[in-house]
Amino acid sequence: MTRAAVRPDRLTVASARGDELVPIENILAVVGADDYVELRLAGSRSLLHAARLDGLASQLPPNFLRIHRSAIANLARVQRLEREGDRWRLHLGEGPPLPVSRSRQPALREALEQEVCTAALV
Repeated sequence: MTRAAVRPDRLTVASARGDELVPIENILAVVGADDYVELRLAGSRSLLHAARLDGLASQLPPNFLRIHRSAIANLARVQRLEREGDRWRLHLGEGPPLPVSRSRQPALREALEQEVCTAALV
């Protein structure tokens, strides 16, 4: 079947076609798709992986944050957090914006502030 293993700098995604090594830095977001996850990658590429969002969330580095029951975002790739009516959307460098749940929005704002502070120190 399929499996995923994390190395410090890449995610090994196994599928029917074989193993693919995906650099962690190329992952923009992980989006739930029923019993699978869609890895949204740089270059407008996506990869379907037979894994659960919860399991993958625990394997990713700290700059990945669960922002919705169906989405994990790479905070290093965030362009902006935008309000659309009563909903919030997170815009990454590429692809469609991700939904942000009301309950996770405060933690996201705090994490983004820390990300900005950390980037300023580097």
